[in-house]
Amino acid sequence: MAETAVDKLIPYFKDIGDQWTAESPLPGGNFANIKMFTREVENEYPWLPEKMRARFIRSYGTRLFLLLKNATSMASLGHFFGADLLEKEINFLIETEWATDIEDIIWRRTKRGLYLTEQEQCAITTFIAGHPTIIAKTSPALIHVA
Repeated sequence: MAETAVDKLIPYFKDIGDQWTAESPLPGGNFANIKMFTREVENEYPWLPEKMRARFIRSYGTRLFLLLKNATSMASLGHFFGADLLEKEINFLIETEWATDIEDIIWRRTKRGLYLTEQEQCAITTFIAGHPTIIAKTSPALIHVA
């Protein structure tokens, strides 16, 4: 689909380059066999519940290693907000995937909004609002006048 869209731009951008996306894996999709990859993740993170592990594999592929970096237990994933959504995942989405608000996180990226209560969603909104990356993006720039 992306290549079809770019093909329509060729008349306007002559140096657009050759097509390459059809055979390129999406970020995290750089594994050859899902069963072997699943076993690798099971071996690396035996403490991760099977349902959550399957969701992480489906959602992040090999990027789950970045998501779970330095994690050694469920406790090391931080606060549990509900519906298998944890602090470490929200931080990952904000810091590496440019997520900026609750709708982006619970509806577009994780689909956890289907399972979260209103109270849990309020807690997530509060957490996101206090995240240093979000604060930095929403704070007015300091202007130095000489």
